[in-house]
Amino acid sequence: MNPAPKSAWISWLDYIFVLRPMLFYPGWSTLLAGYFIAGSNYSTVINWSLTNIDHTVVFTLLLSFAAVMGSSFILNQLQDVESDRQNKKLFIISGGLLKESTW
Repeated sequence: MNPAPKSAWISWLDYIFVLRPMLFYPGWSTLLAGYFIAGSNYSTVINWSLTNIDHTVVFTLLLSFAAVMGSSFILNQLQDVESDRQNKKLFIISGGLLKESTW
């Protein structure tokens, strides 16, 4: 089965989709919870002090953690191409929308 022809800018969306950005949110929430708990001076989590946040550090943490999560998703998909092809899962790489030689 050949994929339908598409424009060049639409094909860039495949590179974003292969990173599985919807899975970033659970990872980010865990990262932020750990960040705020580690920086808390209080004995309970409910009393987080949100006034002393360094936004540059938080943004850098979120961006770098997203890069690590995305690269781990890509490595996992590259290792499982044949099984994904047999099970008809994760069609972006196994279906030929993105070539393995690109990675």
